[in-house]
Amino acid sequence: MTRLSRWQLSKSEKNDEGSAVVEFVLIAAPLFLPALLFFSALHNTARTEIELSNLARQSLRVFVTAEDLNLGHQRVKFVLKQFEEMDSRNRFTYNITCGAERCLTPGSLVKMELFREFLGEENQRRKAVAVAEGYVDKWRSGS
Repeated sequence: MTRLSRWQLSKSEKNDEGSAVVEFVLIAAPLFLPALLFFSALHNTARTEIELSNLARQSLRVFVTAEDLNLGHQRVKFVLKQFEEMDSRNRFTYNITCGAERCLTPGSLVKMELFREFLGEENQRRKAVAVAEGYVDKWRSGS
């Protein structure tokens, strides 16, 4: 009888392990699924902000390296248009402010605010903003 009870005992332990896995799946899945969705949305938002920040820095760079204001704005519009063509859901607007009377004066601070309007979850319109600041190269010839 001792042998039989040991066999029954080990069989019941295996059944307990199986039921623990089932209980874990039934209880944990409803808890982990919303967390997974939340972190996925958070990741998408962070990626969007990083991309927009990078685009703002690149747009600022093409602006401050231009020979004049008109060419600077043309360059910024070209860069933004190229990015819009990669993903047609993007629409960009920007605002440039300068710390000097003349924007492209060597050593002056230039600030670019880049606004991105896009379709988010469930086709809702969303906006993202990135700000980049930079100086016009002090060693360039004045314009």
